[in-house]
Amino acid sequence: MERFKINGTVLEKYIEEKGITEDTIPEGITKIDVEAFANCQSLNTITIPKSITKIDYRAFYECLSLKKVNILGNITKIEECAFFNSDLTDIILPDSLKEIGKDAFAYCTNLTSIIIPDNVEKIGNFAFYHSGLININIPNKIKKIGKLTFANCRDLRKVVLSDSVERIGRKAFDGCTNLEEVILPKGLKRIDYRAFNDCIKLTSITTPESLDNICKDAFKNCKGLLSVIDKFKLEMKQYKSYILPYVSRNKELFHFIIYEMDKYLTHSEAIKILSEITDTEMKAILFEYINNNFDLDTAKPLDNLDLGEFGGDQKTKKI
Repeated sequence: MERFKINGTVLEKYIEEKGITEDTIPEGITKIDVEAFANCQSLNTITIPKSITKIDYRAFYECLSLKKVNILGNITKIEECAFFNSDLTDIILPDSLKEIGKDAFAYCTNLTSIIIPDNVEKIGNFAFYHSGLININIPNKIKKIGKLTFANCRDLRKVVLSDSVERIGRKAFDGCTNLEEVILPKGLKRIDYRAFNDCIKLTSITTPESLDNICKDAFKNCKGLLSVIDKFKLEMKQYKSYILPYVSRNKELFHFIIYEMDKYLTHSEAIKILSEITDTEMKAILFEYINNNFDLDTAKPLDNLDLGEFGGDQKTKKI
């Protein structure tokens, strides 16, 4: 076929032909080469035969009319930028798939739904950046959500992460302004910097017991997030200094933390946090609460801490 430039079993280039909007790659081809279909303007539907095992880098890059892809082959990896900025609305990924490359579906703004097969073990950074996804379920073999993987998916409303996920990467869901529900896995250990930044409709989230590291600004600008109680109980229990700037910008949330503090912190941990807070009003509130709610007879001393500026009683100054 004149439309298909083939070298051995590799499809090197697709030549558009006027009037053809649907096409099928010939059986026997094993690989769609780099940029083979890139910038096709009229192709609407493509069928990929069973013989294909690889879709290479930018294979369907900026195919602005491509809406439907039928994958019949035993593909194990979709390479970087394979469908970047295409008009894709319908694609069924094969069960053989193990890896989705970086930027593979980035800027596919009309792609509202996709089922990630159970055998997928890795999803690359930016893989679905600024796509049109509404819901996403992460299967059981994936351990990490990469950097900016679902960032700026502004129609995304619900995320379900399998129990295999141990880490949510840097800015993974940054800018998902309609995200309302996130189900975190039981085995989650770390949420990276600004993972949920600007998720302004997120109103509640429950963190698992396994989670021991919530990085700075993980939930920055989540203006509706007032019931993330478990997260802040954990953060205060860990008394990581990097959470203090976040807490100090949300006085309502700070007050809640203070009223629950003695249930989750030792006296020394509370004093440690007090020594690091710079906001004068909050420091005074915390100082008073420590005085009134901790059993100072059983508290362990923390040396070299000057609390005299608050005019507290002498039993606290001794600590």
